[in-house]
Amino acid sequence: MKEIFTRHSGNPIITTDDIPGGCRSVFNPGAVFFNGKYILMMTVRSMDNLPKLWVATSCDGINFKAEDHPVDLPKDERYSKYEFCNYDPRITKIDGEYYVTYAISGFFGCRIGILKTADFQKFERVSFVHEVGNHNVVLFPEKIRGMYACLDRPQHGSIMNMWVSYSPDLIHWGESDAVIISREGFWDGGKIGAGIPPIKTPKGWLEIYHGVRESGGSPMYQLGCILMDLEDPSKVIARGRYPILYPKETHELTGFIPNVVFTAGAILEEKTGKLKLYYGACDQCICLATAKLDDIIEACYQE
Repeated sequence: MKEIFTRHSGNPIITTDDIPGGCRSVFNPGAVFFNGKYILMMTVRSMDNLPKLWVATSCDGINFKAEDHPVDLPKDERYSKYEFCNYDPRITKIDGEYYVTYAISGFFGCRIGILKTADFQKFERVSFVHEVGNHNVVLFPEKIRGMYACLDRPQHGSIMNMWVSYSPDLIHWGESDAVIISREGFWDGGKIGAGIPPIKTPKGWLEIYHGVRESGGSPMYQLGCILMDLEDPSKVIARGRYPILYPKETHELTGFIPNVVFTAGAILEEKTGKLKLYYGACDQCICLATAKLDDIIEACYQE
């Protein structure tokens, strides 16, 4: 299959050298276009090995400048007993407001938190999504049948598939329904999970997700795509047979965790119809790849 994504020639676009004060790795950013600038909210593994959320900005979507310090999360006793480290943020604009879902790991396991911001400088806590054991939560950019909606990945033992859940207020979640499951023997034969916030297209909700399979005794993270029904995302219209991005370059094969390409954010350029996909490589650095939105949609139909 012909590759539909073109990797930026200057990859990686963000490395540990770009983080003030130094760090061990930088990876898996959420992305959004805000006030004429590209915003990445990154995962930065500090020198004490604890991941933190960190913001970087750019005028061209390629050359980013990181803030001088990590995101200063509001102090809240309800979160402190769960929050040991924070990582894998996703950014979604809903009704003119910006929401961030991110993983919170602590002594009780992993939970997903929601933040709200108007300027990416100050943040307000909103809620948790579900209980411990849920990962890869992304919010849909608009309500579905009058409800907020998210893609999530509950963990039941070794079973880790993608679901959709609904909420009237971003606090109480339910009405969950399965979307896709892993395909035994395929590139996504292990755990799977949502990547970027879904993109609304005339053909359905487009989602780029990650799939994992064992390769030589080591898990390999690759990216694929699906189209979901606009009114009922649990109905999958099309699911691509092949990965649309997989580890190939040296920085995607070797690093903190080898054989990983993992996305948590993308920005659609409306004028050109191209998608800027930001992804972490080996939990070590951040890279950029671009593709025509129409080509990604077409890839969903390649059975």
